[in-house]
Amino acid sequence: MDVLSLVFLLLVIALGGVIAFFADRLGRTLGRKRLSLFGLRPRRTAELITVTAGVLIPLVTVAIVMVASSDVRQWIVEGRRAIQEVRDLRQQREGLSRDVETQRSILKQTETDLKATQAQLRTSQEESLRLTSKVEGLTLEASQLTSRVNSLSAKYEGLQKDYSELQALYADIRQKREELETSHSQLYLQHQDLIERSIEVDREFRQLEQEKAKLESDIALMRADITERGNQLAKLQSEFESAQARHAQELSAKQKELDEAEIQINRRLTQLAELENQLEVVSGMFGTSRSQPMIFAAAEEVARILIEPDLTVAAARSELSRLLRSSRFEAEARGARGTVRIPSAGIFEREIEGVRVSSQEMENRIIARLAGVNQGMVIVATSSINAFRGEPVSLDVHWFPNRLVFNAGEVVAESRIDGSGSNQVVLEGVMQLLSEEVRRQAKLRGMIPLLGPNETYGAVSNAQILDLVELVKSAGRRVRVQAIATQETYAGDPLKLEFRLR
Repeated sequence: MDVLSLVFLLLVIALGGVIAFFADRLGRTLGRKRLSLFGLRPRRTAELITVTAGVLIPLVTVAIVMVASSDVRQWIVEGRRAIQEVRDLRQQREGLSRDVETQRSILKQTETDLKATQAQLRTSQEESLRLTSKVEGLTLEASQLTSRVNSLSAKYEGLQKDYSELQALYADIRQKREELETSHSQLYLQHQDLIERSIEVDREFRQLEQEKAKLESDIALMRADITERGNQLAKLQSEFESAQARHAQELSAKQKELDEAEIQINRRLTQLAELENQLEVVSGMFGTSRSQPMIFAAAEEVARILIEPDLTVAAARSELSRLLRSSRFEAEARGARGTVRIPSAGIFEREIEGVRVSSQEMENRIIARLAGVNQGMVIVATSSINAFRGEPVSLDVHWFPNRLVFNAGEVVAESRIDGSGSNQVVLEGVMQLLSEEVRRQAKLRGMIPLLGPNETYGAVSNAQILDLVELVKSAGRRVRVQAIATQETYAGDPLKLEFRLR
């Protein structure tokens, strides 16, 4: 508590005692004198004077204290506002104290940072000296690289020479291509010869038709003869029943004649069956020796699709329809044609193990096999027989599991090739890598090739092969050539490769 406030409080207490004392004395004095003011009774006059004195004495005391002390005067005038200002000033003082402490900590941190900066400056100076020495070393390396560039220029001239050899090799390949075109012309002439043979077969077929008509006429006569002999047999049996004992010898003779007739009929029927078989063989030859070119060989792939696992029956039916649509599109692109009732490519009715199976039943069997399989599959449609332009293509359907075979970046196969050899030697090494090593690994991993006479797992362009030959030649030594899968490859995907030297 402030000293001034304590003094003022003690003064008020003392004045209270003094006022009480003097008021009591004044009351007694006035009571004895029995004074009267304003016509009041002496007792009331004494009470009025006592109260008035009790009021005036504190007022005079406070006025004297206010005159004597400016702090008391301010405290009485301002009151609670002064107290609040004091509180605000105390809070400001505390805030300023905290700011001073904060500034002191910042100053200490700044001094620490200054010391660290000075240390970094010394480190930078040392680094500058080290870089100066390194620049001198790089200058020396630059002179060495200049000499190396001169050496590479000489190698470049050697590569130019190799490029000229590759151009000569390309000219040789072009000449072989012209020879292939000549062979194609010869094949065309052979095709024309086949057309002429087809005309001759057609002529023979018409002759066989005439012979068939003649044989059918003979068969009709033989059947009439058989009917007549049957009637005779019935007549003979009737006569035998009526006169068995009398006509025993005659019946035996007639029976012998009947047996001979049956033997002759069986011989004629055997001849007829042989002629019909010959007719079917000739008809088959005529059907396969057509004038139009063949568009699909037997067992050659027509189309393929990939299907997801766990198919419902409806989804499996939809996927089979998609395969048939793709097959029809590919077949029509090559020249296959259908009719109003027969599509250009489809699963046709055929005989399986001696039983005639409809196309709808075969499709239902395929759908039942595909529905519910718990892994991805590849469905492949192949031509069941040789198909020629202008005819529909009969399809067989095969299915294989479509699992992951090669990861992206995985080495499929590799081979060592001598880059110091001739272009022909390097080219043969590259072709051996592709046709033997890559093909063997793809087959071992379970890839599904393009079905047909020439099964392939993918294709590498001539530009890639020539670039690889040039890369191996540039090495100028025996190197290990790696064929690498460029992407994730599943069993039904084409194999795409890139090449790397080791």
